[in-house]
Amino acid sequence: MEECSHNMRKFNIVCTRIIVIFVLVTLIALFSWVNFISPVGFVIVSLIVFLCMFTQVWYYFQRAFETKEIINSKPGLNNNVNHHAIIIAHSKGVIEETYFLSKFRSASDYMDGIDILVNCFVNHKPPIPYKIYEVTTKEEALIPIKSSNTSHIWIFGHGQRNFLNFKGGGLCYPKIKNVPEKVFVGQYHCNSILGTSLAEITKAKAWDVTRLPRITPCIRISVSKKLKQLVQSNLLMPDVGDDTCV
Repeated sequence: MEECSHNMRKFNIVCTRIIVIFVLVTLIALFSWVNFISPVGFVIVSLIVFLCMFTQVWYYFQRAFETKEIINSKPGLNNNVNHHAIIIAHSKGVIEETYFLSKFRSASDYMDGIDILVNCFVNHKPPIPYKIYEVTTKEEALIPIKSSNTSHIWIFGHGQRNFLNFKGGGLCYPKIKNVPEKVFVGQYHCNSILGTSLAEITKAKAWDVTRLPRITPCIRISVSKKLKQLVQSNLLMPDVGDDTCV
């Protein structure tokens, strides 16, 4: 199938839904088994699960609001040289929504570990150059991707292995031409079974791309883990020391 074609995207979506349905069916079967063994136990387990989910949601919204404050105060550092590009792809086409409920909806774009990266780069000795790119179109996303000054690419948003979603038309990674090679590419959005990733297009030395959907808790863990791996591989930044910042 042709990269980013309707059929490929549809196939990837179907596969993702099958995975989600399988997980849900497994959870339902588990809860049914607990209910069969002990109705009281079912109630207790349900309450525990609900409390855990509520706590997690609250925690990630707090991280999102803190991240927005960090972006306002620390949008970049020495980004006129080779630097880490943190791309926040707003698939809804807007960076900030004004209605109360919409603010919570748009907060989901900031939950996945941007705060972890910025804190790492700022606290590193010496500090690591970086810049945050908030983009709403594929044209805006191409600027840091095609820049020769971005050695590391961290992409947060929604998409597939070979595709980044935007309102009005997404960015097909394999169709990007004349992309400089990168040290690292991380696609911290949903990926898929089929497709050529941006990491493969840029011939990155290190990458973090999956063939599965990605959710916030797992993404945050992956970001922290990848930072440690880049430190161990001496790939965190070519022109700075490799002292750990995580």
